[in-house]
Amino acid sequence: MNFKTIFNSILILVPLLLCNIFMYKKVKQLQTTTEETASIVPRRKFIHNKLWRDNAIEQLEERHGDIIHRVILDDQAYNNQLGLKLIEEAGEVHTAKNKEELSSEVGDVLEVVDCIIALHNLSREEIEQSRNKKRNDRGSYLERKFVTTTESIPGSFLDVYCSKDPDKYTLIVE
Repeated sequence: MNFKTIFNSILILVPLLLCNIFMYKKVKQLQTTTEETASIVPRRKFIHNKLWRDNAIEQLEERHGDIIHRVILDDQAYNNQLGLKLIEEAGEVHTAKNKEELSSEVGDVLEVVDCIIALHNLSREEIEQSRNKKRNDRGSYLERKFVTTTESIPGSFLDVYCSKDPDKYTLIVE
């Protein structure tokens, strides 16, 4: 960035910052409720459409005066959103930059898994049995074996398995 770009950015940001400080002080002076504040302070609305942690909504509303619109999901919608949340959190595990972030994000994944377990009335014992059976039959991922391609006899188990999901396993035609 050159000096002119930085200077122009400052010219834009400083008035916005001062305006926000003034608005914040004005709101604090009036000591209004969240509903009254909504009519005084212009708000920015964002679409979220995702599952939030149970206490986060009330914390943001009480501490910061945010207005958060939500619905309570039925089991089917909740299950769907848990699946999406699991994908989101797994992505954050993938992009964690240090051990602290990684620990936090893995914890988030485990929290979502716990909710899935509770929703489906599964037991840890059932899950551990399934996990151990797969580990005993097929192994773990500790040896870091990354498969690039496979070559299967037509009609074999692997051929049929891959053919069922062509979006996931692309057939190479030579």
